[in-house]
Amino acid sequence: MTPAQLKKFIPSTLVDFINKINFPNYSVHISIKCIIFFLWSLLALFFLYSHELWRDEVDFWLMVRDLPFLEWREYLRYSGHPGLFFLILYPVTKIGLSIVSMQVINFVLTYIGMMLLFFRSKLPDVILIPLLFGTFFIYRYPAFARNYSIGLLLLFLFISLHSSNSLWKRIIGYIALCLVVHTHLLFSLSGIAWGFFLLFEIKNANHSSMRKEKIIAALLLILSGIFLVYQVYPPESPSWYGRGLFKDNPLAWKISLPYTFFPGFGNGAILYKLSWLFILVWGVIFYTNKPIFITYTIGVSLYLIFFRFIYVAHANHLSVFFVFYISCLWVFIKTYKEYSKLFNFGLFFLFISAISQIIFAIEIDSKDLYKEFSGGKTAVEELNRCGRKDGDKIGVNSPFETKSILAYLPKDEKLFFSGINQYGSHMIWGDDAKRAYSFSESEVLLFILSKHPEIKFLVWTSPILDNLNDRIILCGRNHPEDILDPIEQFYIYKIN
Repeated sequence: MTPAQLKKFIPSTLVDFINKINFPNYSVHISIKCIIFFLWSLLALFFLYSHELWRDEVDFWLMVRDLPFLEWREYLRYSGHPGLFFLILYPVTKIGLSIVSMQVINFVLTYIGMMLLFFRSKLPDVILIPLLFGTFFIYRYPAFARNYSIGLLLLFLFISLHSSNSLWKRIIGYIALCLVVHTHLLFSLSGIAWGFFLLFEIKNANHSSMRKEKIIAALLLILSGIFLVYQVYPPESPSWYGRGLFKDNPLAWKISLPYTFFPGFGNGAILYKLSWLFILVWGVIFYTNKPIFITYTIGVSLYLIFFRFIYVAHANHLSVFFVFYISCLWVFIKTYKEYSKLFNFGLFFLFISAISQIIFAIEIDSKDLYKEFSGGKTAVEELNRCGRKDGDKIGVNSPFETKSILAYLPKDEKLFFSGINQYGSHMIWGDDAKRAYSFSESEVLLFILSKHPEIKFLVWTSPILDNLNDRIILCGRNHPEDILDPIEQFYIYKIN
């Protein structure tokens, strides 16, 4: 496209703005930054307070609470994620605290991580401030009590300490990087990419002592990766195999890329191309710093391969991809000396991305404030319409009213059905996983209902069930992830 053609699409005033802007000169006084961060804290707490716990949040808490410690690996093999967050929650569940404690822990981890980014990084404030209030950092990390927040904190901790003059701070940074791979499977991809960064630091070390230090850190990271494989290496027939493992999905990139960088503007073909341009522009910018360029290239490649062949990511997963990009920019900008037009154009691109994330938070995430995000509000209304009474027992594997009805079975009661072990209101696959997977979830549910007639209403997440169509009332989650992951929907089973 020639400059003349480009001007047809981009107003001349915008071109002039891009040419004149110098983002690094846009700074905010520290006292104002503290006020802004305090406002972010209040808004994030409000989202947390209003957030309706999702099935996967409740499911993980119940797993940690009810599973014997020695059985944790079997659960991790079927969940596909490492066990650091499991270890953090394990003592909390054993002393009898409620699931709210998991939300508090998650928020604190996110809060510390965002403090590191906001006050320790050299990203321009004009970029940081809108990023702070976008969907990823105002909602996805602080409100969702999952294993994302610990990955965010540990990765940012490594980035902020790896170049410190203090040996002990660098050691803490290395330990943080080794632990990153044990937070979430997607964060482990970031750990692998930053492992290559360590290899470049070994090569460029000026002193033998520094070289030995980096070698030891790299070896520890390799050992940590081996232990990761031990934890999550899938069984012969994992429960998530049928969801597209290693199956080429040509739509994956077209969905994941726009939602990573421009979530508030939809996921059309133009945004797909703009997202590729975003990645390529920053690749060219990072090229002046070879270690960062290699780290960025490897990381982006790993994420895109994962999204295309293993899982079509939704917004939570894509937030990890975005955090990896931010970590690369954080390290790069520490040593970047010449603020070229291309660099400012890249920052302008990032600024537009931040605005898009704010729009997404306003349009989509705010629905959670009204209990509409997961369909829980619809579920409660339908239950009340059906004549639900306060004394009715409810079986739940769903977010709504979680605080009062966490589990519909006693902790010590286990149901066994065709190789499936039922702990509380969650499911794991037994040794006979192949046989278990051949049975539909509708059969499992019918079994549960037949054994527990005292349960009047049962809420569950499931693929479309073929045997209970006349008893299903669909409660859609009412958010864009429906098109990304259509397998998970909420249903109500009315028990007459």
